[in-house]
Amino acid sequence: MNNSEFIINFLQKKGLKTVFGITGGGAMFLNEAFRKQKNLNFIFMHHEQSAAMAAEAYYRIKKKPAILSVTSGPGGTNAVTGVIGAWIDSIPMFVISGQVESKDMILNTKTRQIGIQEANIKDIIKSITKYSKVLTKNSDIEFELSKAYKISKEGRPGPVWIDVPLDVQSKKFVKKNVIKKFIKNNNKIEINNNKISKTLKLIRNSKRPLILIGNGVHISEAEKKFHNFLKKTNIPFVSTWNASDITPSDHNLYFGRPGLFGNRIANFAIQSCDLLLILGSRLSVPITGYQMKNFSPFSKKIFVDVDKKEMTKRKFKSTLQFNNDVGNFLKNINHNILKKFTQKKLWLNKLNKLKKYLDEDNKYKKNKNFINSFRFINSLSTVLGGEENIVTDMGTSFTCTMQSFKIKKNQRLFTSSGIAAMGFGLPGIIGAYFADKKKQPICISGDGGLMFNLQEFQTIINYKIPLKLFIINNGGYLTMKLMQQKNFKKFVGADNKSGLTLPEFLKVAKSFGFETVKLNNENNLNKNLKKIVTSKKATVCEIITAPMQELVPRVQTQMNKDGTFQPAMLDNMYPFLGVEKLNEIRKDLLDS
Repeated sequence: MNNSEFIINFLQKKGLKTVFGITGGGAMFLNEAFRKQKNLNFIFMHHEQSAAMAAEAYYRIKKKPAILSVTSGPGGTNAVTGVIGAWIDSIPMFVISGQVESKDMILNTKTRQIGIQEANIKDIIKSITKYSKVLTKNSDIEFELSKAYKISKEGRPGPVWIDVPLDVQSKKFVKKNVIKKFIKNNNKIEINNNKISKTLKLIRNSKRPLILIGNGVHISEAEKKFHNFLKKTNIPFVSTWNASDITPSDHNLYFGRPGLFGNRIANFAIQSCDLLLILGSRLSVPITGYQMKNFSPFSKKIFVDVDKKEMTKRKFKSTLQFNNDVGNFLKNINHNILKKFTQKKLWLNKLNKLKKYLDEDNKYKKNKNFINSFRFINSLSTVLGGEENIVTDMGTSFTCTMQSFKIKKNQRLFTSSGIAAMGFGLPGIIGAYFADKKKQPICISGDGGLMFNLQEFQTIINYKIPLKLFIINNGGYLTMKLMQQKNFKKFVGADNKSGLTLPEFLKVAKSFGFETVKLNNENNLNKNLKKIVTSKKATVCEIITAPMQELVPRVQTQMNKDGTFQPAMLDNMYPFLGVEKLNEIRKDLLDS
């Protein structure tokens, strides 16, 4: 067999059975090897960016990496946005790219290009992959593949990239006589039992404890361990966006999703707690807000993260740090809890009382001519049965969903939140579908984001994916319109009048073969949505919303006269509650 066939067989034996990609001349022998391997499922996309995004989403559901297959030059560069999304969100992915023949490569020269469609992809992607390698005729291919595979999964996971020149692809595979072994690092560093004891003591002695769970709980496959920890400790918790599906939203200890576009109750809980246990969250700005020094100001902080740099990057003062896999930490601490903790009833009761008072679900007035996007999300989450994979795009579709969607048991809800690239929705739901065909695929997109990967309509039709796609149509880029109106009073490239035009989506969808529905008012909204989601046909539903609908609540940033920005505190969200009410709530919680 040639090297291409060995590479594909190797990955298949490692359990990588799904490939997303596009064929190309620079990967011709790799493509043929994929064709010959009957135990692989190659999903042919229409853009390498989409293929990378689909591969990312596939792992989130399957918990097994997918292969991304691209050709040389633009094939590789097109994939970069999707790969950096996986890099930031800690998603393992195995990228195989074709390359021009070794003699035509510009590697280690100052020449811009020699080969046809050539690009020095290794240097382009070295900062967004855990490992990258250009294979040569003398490479120990088996060793390099083993090394890349192990690196992708160890420690903090992420993408790896193997670049294979054409002459290396076609060369007969020769097994090296000298066997080299890549020593895998130990993810599960032994936890100091003294620190575990200190953690348990801090929890017992705290009056207002809170847990913030992040995507690290998913990445370490620690969902069940976390549920067990909750049962033992009775600690209230909040979640980052991509950890919001770890428990149902109606869990008695759950208080929402904090952040700039978060839930008020979650932000109040964060800002008032006296102990914050951070499980696998990198504390990104959308979660902490811009006033980082004032994030959770009254709390002792316990960090648990497999990446030490994430615990020190912004110099949050910590009481304890566990540079460890979240799953290993939870396994250890659960083992050391011999008696169930007493519930902090005063703290919990005050949070529940405040949650009812704020009641974000009923804050929107009905509009006869439009559908409020928050009402739509609330209604959709009501009518869905609980066996769905829900993927959002960016902008309004993302923020509204993460603020209003009520998770049920067995549902998954996610997006590529780190890089937050518009256009993730369609390829994301394609990847999720191939990871689990038993669950209904639901995609929520905006009219702006959908245009970035509209070509994947054909992929959905081709593979007969029973998708239900909901397009929130607000006539352009709503988040940009709101920002530009607030700061400049005029638009640029944000709607039809300022230079951005969008097609008639239902006509486009029909031309591909979708069933189509338009909803432009809230009459019988639940009934209409129920009819759509119970259909067995691939359906595109356009949700007509107000062109300037406010996205609230949010943490408001004001521009000063000198051009500098003044952000509000995390718990002082717009529309403002007023200084008197805000201080009353803060004081009441701190008195718990």
